[in-house]
Amino acid sequence: MEPGLASIRYGTNNTLDVNADANLNFKKLGVYLFADRYQTDGYDLSPDNYGKTVSPFTNYTLNSKLTYKFSPQTDLSLGIRFFNEDQIFGFEVESNGNYIRTSGQGNTKDWNFNPVLSHRFSDKFKMIARYYSTKYQTETYLNLQTDGSLYYQDDFKQSFSRPELNAEYYFNDKNILTVGTGIRPGKVQTSAMAI
Repeated sequence: MEPGLASIRYGTNNTLDVNADANLNFKKLGVYLFADRYQTDGYDLSPDNYGKTVSPFTNYTLNSKLTYKFSPQTDLSLGIRFFNEDQIFGFEVESNGNYIRTSGQGNTKDWNFNPVLSHRFSDKFKMIARYYSTKYQTETYLNLQTDGSLYYQDDFKQSFSRPELNAEYYFNDKNILTVGTGIRPGKVQTSAMAI
């Protein structure tokens, strides 16, 4: 496997995609890193209407995974991901029979955290402890082009976590018994305001 790769792609609508990854292995530690930056001016399928069909945006993605082997029986892996996107909006909205032009910005963020610990007690029995946590949020702000005052605001946040504990028993190559337990608490919060 290659220790690292990088690429750059450019296309229509001023679309630019730059990414790189690295895969490093030591005696007990393995590290994988990935980073990507993607931007585009968007495109417009209805030139006669104000605004674009797909608005311009720029996003970043960071992804990493670490693995560590404590012993021949015990392994740990840790996955972490972060995503951020900024958008530039331009919309024409109808209000009481009048068309109003607005412009503004939006943002989307997404985090993921996922450690996994496994231990093999014997050739037939092992246990796996997992934890997954994620957070997702968006923000949108639109202002009137006439005076720059706030016309619309929208905020959304969602998060949940999932701890799990599983046990696996291998009777033979074709028969495996899996039992486990876990919970999945979550939370959603949203607010919107239109002037």
